[in-house]
Amino acid sequence: MKKIIGFAIVALLFASCSDDDSPSVSQASLVGKWYQTSSKIIVSAQEVHSETYENDCATNRDYIHFSEDNIISDVYYDSECEMNTISASYILSGNTITIIDGDNYMESATIKSLSSSKLVVESLADMDDNGTDESIYQTTFMRNQ
Repeated sequence: MKKIIGFAIVALLFASCSDDDSPSVSQASLVGKWYQTSSKIIVSAQEVHSETYENDCATNRDYIHFSEDNIISDVYYDSECEMNTISASYILSGNTITIIDGDNYMESATIKSLSSSKLVVESLADMDDNGTDESIYQTTFMRNQ
């Protein structure tokens, strides 16, 4: 379950959700380390599940890092505090971020809000595996927490 940040970001970041009301995001605002703090699932405008993100390692915190050269890295620590990293390319267009892995698999998500300290990303999800994206998966990240 843990490595849904194995692109939690990607889980977040992908599925494909876009909202023309959300402002355009600058890459400079996105670049840096982001620590996942929480996630929630929304169905029919109702929050049906919410959880605080918990790191497996007591001494190190998992994070995602957006670089200036369009690489996103998901850095996470297992229960023995060994570091693991998954990297992919990303493209930012307006408020939509698309992640492209080494196999050229692409997933997109919408950046709902971005400030100097907080990032909220949403993607559509098929939570009941019926082939229809009926849920919104929302993940919140903080820069320094």
